[in-house]
Amino acid sequence: MGYVRVRCLVTNPENRLSEELEMLSDTGSWYVALSRSVADKLELRIIGKEKVILADGREVEVDLAPIYIELLDRGTYTLAAITETPEPLLGTSVIKVLGLVIDPKSGEIRKWRSKSSYMLSNL
Repeated sequence: MGYVRVRCLVTNPENRLSEELEMLSDTGSWYVALSRSVADKLELRIIGKEKVILADGREVEVDLAPIYIELLDRGTYTLAAITETPEPLLGTSVIKVLGLVIDPKSGEIRKWRSKSSYMLSNL
């Protein structure tokens, strides 16, 4: 399977500034990852920091900012990791919460369960 990209609308929930982005689906990442320039354009408010491990094995500290993200007619609030990523990344947290799956046969993201049946595990 090659790279899977999807168009997403990323919105700052505080001021409603939005940007449509083509994002790379990254099953190795939990967070949505946005560049500092996108975060600045949307005027995202940093609410914390988190240590993450990059694909090359380095551990770095990233800023976290709340966003609202929409794709495939579904949306959710989540945290974005603000880092110098070469392209925006769509992490598995959003893919799972929205009931989406990466289809290995087609190489596309598709809906696999209804939006209203989000899984609540580890309660």
